[in-house]
Amino acid sequence: GQYSRPRLFVLPTMSGAVRKAVLVDGCRIPFNLSGTVYQKDLGVELAQKSLKGLMTKTAMDPALVDYVLYGTVIQEPKTSNIAREASINSGFPSNVPGHTVTQACISANQCFTTGAEKILSGQADVVVAGGCETFSDVPIRFSRPVRQRLIKAPKAMKKGAAGLLGLTKGLKMKDLAPEAPAIANYTTGEVMGHSADRLSARFGVSRADQDAFSLRSHHNAAAATEAGLYEDEIVRTNGITSEVRGG
Repeated sequence: GQYSRPRLFVLPTMSGAVRKAVLVDGCRIPFNLSGTVYQKDLGVELAQKSLKGLMTKTAMDPALVDYVLYGTVIQEPKTSNIAREASINSGFPSNVPGHTVTQACISANQCFTTGAEKILSGQADVVVAGGCETFSDVPIRFSRPVRQRLIKAPKAMKKGAAGLLGLTKGLKMKDLAPEAPAIANYTTGEVMGHSADRLSARFGVSRADQDAFSLRSHHNAAAATEAGLYEDEIVRTNGITSEVRGG
């Protein structure tokens, strides 16, 4: 799916030397399936929509923000620091710094804790933290053998057709297939399901218990949607506020 959700943290009035980080407000764009309502939007554009929504909702002057943090997993190379690109293009002054966190599915949560740490340590008074992700436009690359040859292409072109033809030497048919981003861990080759299996075995959580908990979560989410509990946090995006939950 696709999402973007920022949160606003501030330092309240202090008593003595004790600093406290307070979550003031937050919002998000509607959750929806990839390839649907957000299929024409880049991840950075989804982040911009949510950031603008937060500033509108809170009537906060972006110039008062000290730092912006955003989490994402599958990065678009052109906007690798998505926090910085999204904030500048959402009306934040260029002197408001920001950085991006990539830590699998806790990327946005890590931004929240980092923002709170900045406040508690005195490095910031007002922080915006959030996350965004889209599977509608992932960076699909050439294989490494093809990439290596493309890098050599400018020099090979100086030798004419023979030079270009020489670049194809050693290429295999499988090398011509595009590479989609992998969600597996680079070092271990494992996906999150492997870690989940180990954790469930270690703590004695059965598959039936997991399924029951998941079903309960979906029922609660559906009930909350029906009761309008999410309406205050959802920013109208691309003309909609409705969400698709499930496949």
